[in-house]
Parts: sequence; structure tokens; C-alpha cells
Amino acid sequence: MRNILEPQAWRPRRALVTGSGDPAGIGAAIAEALGHNGVEVMLHGRHAADCIRVREKINNARVHQYVAGDLTHVLGLGDVIDAARDWEIDILINNAALLDSGGHPVLTTGWSEFVRFMDANVKPALLLTQSVLPDMMKRDNHGRVIHISTEAAWMPKEKQQAWPYVVSKAALEPLSRGFAENAAGTSVTSNVALVGPTWSGRVEQLASQSELTPMEAFWRAYPQSLLGRFATPAEVAAGIVHLASPASILTNGTVVRFDGGVIPTTR
Repeated sequence: MRNILEPQAWRPRRALVTGSGDPAGIGAAIAEALGHNGVEVMLHGRHAADCIRVREKINNARVHQYVAGDLTHVLGLGDVIDAARDWEIDILINNAALLDSGGHPVLTTGWSEFVRFMDANVKPALLLTQSVLPDMMKRDNHGRVIHISTEAAWMPKEKQQAWPYVVSKAALEPLSRGFAENAAGTSVTSNVALVGPTWSGRVEQLASQSELTPMEAFWRAYPQSLLGRFATPAEVAAGIVHLASPASILTNGTVVRFDGGVIPTTR
């Protein structure tokens, strides 16, 4: 039996990282880190030009494939599902998400907004996983499904007024557990990665519209943080790389926190 802690245990494996078309985003950082650890990676973004830009930035021969498609539209989602199946991926990182900048209080936000976020944040993760998990189980090559979530799923705040986003991310947890139970008895796992406040391209864009400095905004929102700053995408990616590795076989059907101590519980 091969030692799963040896680097050779990574090869050959292939990964799809959805939402990796932003060079400053978490998805691109995960793709880069997986490539450095010997995994062949398929990038995904809404537009081919975004994927090409990330591929050029990473500059790693293992990060060369890409698929473009809008996961909120049936044709785009279908293209991505077909690419994942045809490439026989062993690692699926469900990272793509519709973010919420606020303005959705729980008492007045209509059901259509909740449906819009579920269609963007749950439906693609559900259908992509359904499409690749059976083949992962047949190959039994340390397949990994990792759903990227947010600390807000465990620590929602009315003042943030992002309830459709929060609910859609929280919904990934029971889905992930269900997938893990279906893969029981194999080397395939399914987990949720609960990611805390991270200085990504999207956060930088929002910060530029605020009157507060980034650190002022951080401490106002997260006074209980143990890290005391935004995480970097590379730091998040380092944690995801371990979760995607064969060495993480004992972590299955659960939620793994990469929150920098923002959530004030030991659960």
C-alpha cells in the first residue's frame, strides 16, 4: 500500500476549480497551489479571457486547461459539467459564488432574491457534484469535493443584510454531508471549507467604495478576530490544498474552518 503522505500520492490527479477567473481571488490561489503540488488543474471563469489571464499569471504547465461558462445559465453550466466529466477530475472545488454587498434585510427580502442566490451558489455545486462523484467513487483515487463557504454561514448578522447569500452558503453543509455518506467506504471525501474574511479582489473592490480604511472596516466587522487582519488568498489556498490531499482522508462529511478565529466558538 502506497504511503499517502508521500508526494507521489498526488499523481496523477486532476482538479476543477470553479470561480478561478479572478487573478486576485481565492479560486485562482487554490488553482496555483494545487498546481505547485503536482495536480493538473482546470480553471473556470465566466469568460475565456479571464481564465487565460489567470493561466498566464500562474505560469505553471500543470495549470493549463480551462472552461468558460456562466454557471447561472443552463448552457454555461452544461458546458462546465461536460468538461469536468470528460477530463475525469479527481478534485472538485466548488468555489464560484454570487456575492451579496448588502441591502437584503431578512424581514423584507422577497423569495425571488433567495431563489437567485440559491440558483447561483447551490445549484451549480449540486449538479456538478452529482455529475462527477459516481466516477470519482469508481476510480477511488482519493477524490475530493470541497465546497467553499463563508464564516457568515455560522455567524450571520442582520446589519450586513446579506441573507440570501448566507442562506445559500449554509445550504452547502447538509448537501456536502449527503455526498460524503454516498461515498462511504471509498477514498473519496466531501467537505465544506468555511473561509473567514479574506483580502480578495472582490473585497478590495468593495473596500475602495468605503469611507473607512480596510483595517478600520475589518475591526468594526470582526472585533473578535484572533488573526487580527484579513487572510490572504494564498493562506486560504494552503489550507484547501491539505484538504484536497490524500493525507486528509480522515476529514470527511464535515465543516473545516479557515476563519482566523473569527467565529467565537470551538464547535
